[in-house]
Amino acid sequence: MVVFLEQILILLGCVHALILSLFLLKQRTQNPANIYLSLFTGIFSFVLFFIFLDISGIIFVYPHLIGVQEWLIPLLGPLLFLYVLKLTAQGPNTPIWYHFIPSMIIAALSVEFLMQDVTLKSQFISAESLLTPANERFEHLVDTIIPAFSLIQITCYLLLIFKVLKHHAINVKKQFSYLEKVNLAWLLWLSKFIAVLLLLWLIDELIALHIRLCFDTSLNMMCNMPWVNEDRYFYPSEIGIIICVYAITYYALKQPAIFYQQIQKFEKTIDDPSHTVQNTPRYANSALSEPLAQQLFNELDAQVKKQQIYTNPILTLDELANITGWSRHQLSQAINQVSGRHFFDYINMLRIESAKQLLLAQPQKTVLEIALETGFNSRSAFYTAFKKCTQQTPTQYKKAQPLAIK
Repeated sequence: MVVFLEQILILLGCVHALILSLFLLKQRTQNPANIYLSLFTGIFSFVLFFIFLDISGIIFVYPHLIGVQEWLIPLLGPLLFLYVLKLTAQGPNTPIWYHFIPSMIIAALSVEFLMQDVTLKSQFISAESLLTPANERFEHLVDTIIPAFSLIQITCYLLLIFKVLKHHAINVKKQFSYLEKVNLAWLLWLSKFIAVLLLLWLIDELIALHIRLCFDTSLNMMCNMPWVNEDRYFYPSEIGIIICVYAITYYALKQPAIFYQQIQKFEKTIDDPSHTVQNTPRYANSALSEPLAQQLFNELDAQVKKQQIYTNPILTLDELANITGWSRHQLSQAINQVSGRHFFDYINMLRIESAKQLLLAQPQKTVLEIALETGFNSRSAFYTAFKKCTQQTPTQYKKAQPLAIK
């Protein structure tokens, strides 16, 4: 019964991953980054399918399929990394095909085994047959080289992904006054989950190594453990893959296509010294002196407060540059240099100051009404920003003020 339920669960995960892969492939015109995520989930589907063939015993009926999927494992890290780069509009430093060299090498090393006839392949999964030299080499490749290499490789790519996402988070705060639908917090959590998945995979591989040592050598260390003497029906890493597929489905489809266009435009201009707003001075992107930065910030601060520009819930640095006539580079530098904040934090500070006044002046209004009126897109975003600025929730702030006055 347990084995049957596991088979059903893995098969459902396989079908779901395949459907998601095809859907993302269809959506690649709206978000070109989806091509990489489509391939990523497609490989997950392929891997789950072969796991299903193995635990169901179907692989014994079709032995010519043995080992077909092994070369795909080293593609997972590069594809997720390229997806993150494309989604954040950051180009790779090396040609894309460089990332796929390890997979091509493993595919080449697998050819000798894959070209064997069905009889010799059947011996590879038979407990009673002696392995041919080709089968022994492939067994070493599958049981040792690929897992060890893939664990190290994917770990390295995850570290690169964390670095890219950190850079992206900083850039978003330089350009946007809101984070809803433009941040990639979900992708950071997904990367962390994959890191946990790697740990589960490592545990599975260590258990498999322990079993081989107990049966193939004279080692008699902890060979009375349940996983050595009994059949294993549960592999945490396999269930982790299924959970990962459903997480990708929920979050990746939730990310709006317009996000890619906004970030694409921003990332291309953030480091482009030629990008200025129309009618700005010739040296609009040169470094500002301290007095000039202070003067610019004072003018900007006065204009933003007077016109209540901060109440625009989707305000960006480019829009503010168009309104004020200064270049985005100068605005960003003045805000950073004088206030010590990013654009996002500066605008949110003004929103919070306005909200604090409204909370006391118009107590009949709800917190959500005040949040929307001052430029926040949601109650949760307002609470987070308010707590960060005041160390209190809006409700706590309202209750504390009369006491402070007394």
